[in-house]
Amino acid sequence: MYKGGFYRRKNICKGEKMENRERAELDNFKSEFERINNLYLPFISDYKKQTQILYIYVTIFATFFFEYFTNFDGFKGRLPLSILFIGIALSISILLFLISNILDSLSHLFLLESRKATLEQHINNHFGNKILVWDSKILPFFHDTKHMHWRFFISPGWLTAVFSTFILKLIILAHCFLVFKAANKYSMECPSDTFSIHLTGYIFIVIMLVASTFILNQWYLLNTIGREYINRKVYKLSGVYYKNIRVKFNSFPIIIFALTFFSGFLIFFMAAFDENVLFPGGKAQCPLIYNWSVIFGDSLLLPLINYKLASLITQFNRLLRREKILSIIVLVLILFLSIIGNWYSHEFWLHDRITDFISTDKISYTLVGKWHLIFSIIQTSILLFFVYLWFLSAKYNILYKQLSRIWWFVFPFTCLSIFDSLMKYFFIYKIDFLSVLVSERFTFLTPISAIIVLIIIKAFHKKEHHYHSV
Repeated sequence: MYKGGFYRRKNICKGEKMENRERAELDNFKSEFERINNLYLPFISDYKKQTQILYIYVTIFATFFFEYFTNFDGFKGRLPLSILFIGIALSISILLFLISNILDSLSHLFLLESRKATLEQHINNHFGNKILVWDSKILPFFHDTKHMHWRFFISPGWLTAVFSTFILKLIILAHCFLVFKAANKYSMECPSDTFSIHLTGYIFIVIMLVASTFILNQWYLLNTIGREYINRKVYKLSGVYYKNIRVKFNSFPIIIFALTFFSGFLIFFMAAFDENVLFPGGKAQCPLIYNWSVIFGDSLLLPLINYKLASLITQFNRLLRREKILSIIVLVLILFLSIIGNWYSHEFWLHDRITDFISTDKISYTLVGKWHLIFSIIQTSILLFFVYLWFLSAKYNILYKQLSRIWWFVFPFTCLSIFDSLMKYFFIYKIDFLSVLVSERFTFLTPISAIIVLIIIKAFHKKEHHYHSV
């Protein structure tokens, strides 16, 4: 009896110890929940205040933007160009700082929500039942990138990411437009400093576009895949199994796409509108709207081509390391040919029979013409380097199929020069189609060259592949 009573009391003590340990674990979970909630509420408050400050900033900037263009001469008389540039730089820095603060608050909110989800999982595992599911099941499901939409209903988070990115990008483009407007007007008063003023404006705009594109890309990624990435990391560090697949997302191609679109088409569009060479009836006989290479090429095809190339950029090293010295020589040669070729073509364009968005007096370039020359040099170099990479891929049979698919975007772009000539002759010269073909026969050189390159590389790849297989 004594021995049995001893073991009975021993089992009771073990049960009491286990019960006390479970109660202590639950108390720890409870205190952790309370601590996270105490941290969560201040971040919510900070997030709301920061968004309100951003709304106030947008309102103030929109008011200034309207006043600047309605009373530009007054601003020009009171503000030196250097002070105006400093003010624009300060304004864009404040905007990017506000966005960064909002991103910081959002990331902390996502971290706290993920930690609450792991605590729910621990409690569910402890009781062997799905007692708590809000942070661990419901929220991850509706914020998962695989559930962006359900039939006709689109995820509000995704819509917020897209439209807020679009609105903020418009504000940044408005800053770029201010720089364009100021540089153009001030250069008219100081013709001797025209080049330095415009060069400063171009460099300023490129820096703004690169910095803003990076920040806004982070904004977009945090609102789309950032929550899932944070969930996965927090779950892993908390020792809880996370069943969602690994997030793989390369944002560099999106940055290149946006940078090509905003530094090309949108700058052309804004500068042409400012110089009254965008639509018919302005200063130019052949306005920008008649140029399909800009309207369709620079707005869609070129960004897509650069996007495709950027998505393969990490794999180009496999090709270039096989021909390092040759690649350096070819790159220098491509830059030289691009500068000479574009300078000659733009000079020929400058002295054309009609005025267009490149020049309204056949003597000097417009602001659109100057930027078009710089942009054309960069893009021509990229396209020629693509041909070189395609040749290497055919030789070594690396990335050949991927680069061959890009040609189907390059070829339509080369054909747009034909439509440029057709628009010019149909709407301006108003002559018959046969005369157009005779007069503009050289415009067929670019698409014909693209076809010849395709045939040569296809034949070269077939020969090399057959030789190695044999």
